[in-house]
Amino acid sequence: MSSHRFSPSQNTHGLIPSLSHGNYPSTWHQSFSNTHISYGNSSIMTTNSSYSHLQSPINSEDSSREDIGIGRRHVYYHQPIARPHERFLNRTMDNCPEHLTSKQRSRWLKAGRKAQLNHRIVSTIEPFQSTEANYNSLTYIHGKTSENHLVGLISKMANVRLYMIDTESDRPTGNNPHTKPALLQIQAIHYETCSTVLLIEIQHLPHYSTSLFGLIQQMCSNIFSPDNKIIAWGDPIKELYSFEQFRLFDISRITKTLNLQDFFNT
Repeated sequence: MSSHRFSPSQNTHGLIPSLSHGNYPSTWHQSFSNTHISYGNSSIMTTNSSYSHLQSPINSEDSSREDIGIGRRHVYYHQPIARPHERFLNRTMDNCPEHLTSKQRSRWLKAGRKAQLNHRIVSTIEPFQSTEANYNSLTYIHGKTSENHLVGLISKMANVRLYMIDTESDRPTGNNPHTKPALLQIQAIHYETCSTVLLIEIQHLPHYSTSLFGLIQQMCSNIFSPDNKIIAWGDPIKELYSFEQFRLFDISRITKTLNLQDFFNT
């Protein structure tokens, strides 16, 4: 993540900066308006500068964002292709390859229809735009985060009742055939035009016995409590399941969830 801004127009699986009307399709507004959402009381927000400038540990040994070296091999990550659907736009029955089986032909044409639908959506709906005023400073949580900073965050989010989450895992490698939970992204929505975004670097947390870990655990426990609604692009419980092993929260306490995919099922 080289950018400190989240935009649904760039990554529909990521965090949503705002739930304000006027930024999303009317069909979503109609469906979403039937869902009760409470933003809580934002009156205790703090603007103390000592809590707002934790630097990204990009070049530190504690960063999970560095290139990963595996023996003599390195795992390189490439930027995604812009508008990947465009290469499927011209697929029709007339130009379908003759060597394909019936099942392959069906999938080939289905990909074309989906690309054409995506193209119509991209062509007719304006991308989401946000301003820096919508966000507090992006905060990385890891073994070198200061305790004072965490105390400030806990106080700042005490009355927040709406959270958007997303998770990322490191890819399997030759030495580790399974995905490894790496990043827990949390957007605390104070109100429609103000959010605090946390990036918790799971593989670089302090030891369980430290007071720093205790504060991180307290913050996560407050977030994932029965009083709060957790939103995700997908089932929030499934998103968080592999992260529970790190003792940051008790997944059984999450009782209010919202899967945004439910609003886009066709």
